[in-house]
Amino acid sequence: MKTQNEIQRKIVQLETPKTILGTTGRSSHALESDPSTSRITPLWGAFMQKGMTASIPEAKSREVYAVYNEFESDISGMYTVTVGAESDAEASGDLKQSTIPTGKYLVFEGKGALPQCTMDAYQEVWAYFASEEAEHERAYTTDFEHYSGLEGVEVYIAIK
Repeated sequence: MKTQNEIQRKIVQLETPKTILGTTGRSSHALESDPSTSRITPLWGAFMQKGMTASIPEAKSREVYAVYNEFESDISGMYTVTVGAESDAEASGDLKQSTIPTGKYLVFEGKGALPQCTMDAYQEVWAYFASEEAEHERAYTTDFEHYSGLEGVEVYIAIK
């Protein structure tokens, strides 16, 4: 699979859960495949319009997370997405909490300009898990994106 940016893979055992506070919505792969029905793009737009992490009470850093959980099934089912920052504040108003649990994750690390490196990372995720040579199986519990700056993303996929 040819991508514009280099994608690296590694296994990580997350030892400490993280609580993410942010804007939440429901979507599916099918909805996101069509720009006219995408729900994640407007969610990111709302998060950016509100000042990103500045809009999150008690944000622990300026690092941004997008958490995917509450999967109905597999890649074809609905899921919940939360875009926000790590925070110990309580959910209120339109801000909801989402927990990133401890566990084993296969991390796809994309370097390069956003959002292209994120799209490239997901192309690699989908190709890897669709391959008969995949050494790992998706758990469909909680996946997340971690953005520590403007030049890359780490996509964490929960594995069994």
